[in-house]
Amino acid sequence: MHAELYTALTGFRCTILQGWDGSRAPVAFSANLISASSSRASELLAPDAVDSVLLELDSLKALGARAVTLQISFPVHYRPFHASDAEYQQYLDFYKRVADETRARGIQLIVETQAIFSNGGFSSWNVKPFYSSLTLAEYQTGRMVVARTIATQLRPNYLSVIQEPDTEGVQTGKSELGTVAGSRKLLDVILNGLSTVSVPGMSVGAGFGTWQRDYRLYAESFVATGIGFLDLHIYPVSRDFLTRALELSDLAATFGKRVAMSEAWLYKVRESELGGHAPFIVF
Repeated sequence: MHAELYTALTGFRCTILQGWDGSRAPVAFSANLISASSSRASELLAPDAVDSVLLELDSLKALGARAVTLQISFPVHYRPFHASDAEYQQYLDFYKRVADETRARGIQLIVETQAIFSNGGFSSWNVKPFYSSLTLAEYQTGRMVVARTIATQLRPNYLSVIQEPDTEGVQTGKSELGTVAGSRKLLDVILNGLSTVSVPGMSVGAGFGTWQRDYRLYAESFVATGIGFLDLHIYPVSRDFLTRALELSDLAATFGKRVAMSEAWLYKVRESELGGHAPFIVF
């Protein structure tokens, strides 16, 4: 496995160097703020939860991180999901505090919002029954409401509203979301909702994983909208999954869009193991 991954990364490095003039873009390298991830559910309301976040923020700043990426996914900031107004407000207050503390440290805030996982071991929430209770239109509206709440209440520097359409379709049980047309429809609903609010300095983006089978079609559909950046997720480094990032960056540039990578972690599997194991097992 090491030999395969090393070969893939070395080959990609050579490809980069062949077309690189040596200049560096002003990239805001980021780390995920894991202690504040919405997947932690009620743990976020524990008495020491904020202290844990502050410790992580200070540690990341000391390491030189210029930004942090925060996962706040549907339906955390969606009132119909919660048992009471008070519960909903507790989560909102927690994240407002996190956003304020991040800005106070001079760190940029990147927020990803998609769907909390309903299976696979990545989350402490039990959201599957709630997803099943929603029509597709209700789900789209809910995602828009959460994105708008994040925008107005937390005021992130970057807000990525779609990252992995295939994953969202599987986790919600709404297969339409895992198609180009369905994901674009969701993006249109979210962007329309965000058009009614003004958050100075905030850029909105959407994207997918470079492993996406119809990646070119997704890219062409997304960059034709009013998003400010195309958001790429990179996990497997085999096949052409890395060189696709170069192709997609060129495509985004032709539409005047920037490129972001809100997630880019090494996926430690052999070529022969790709697709043979659940992602949770690999991680």
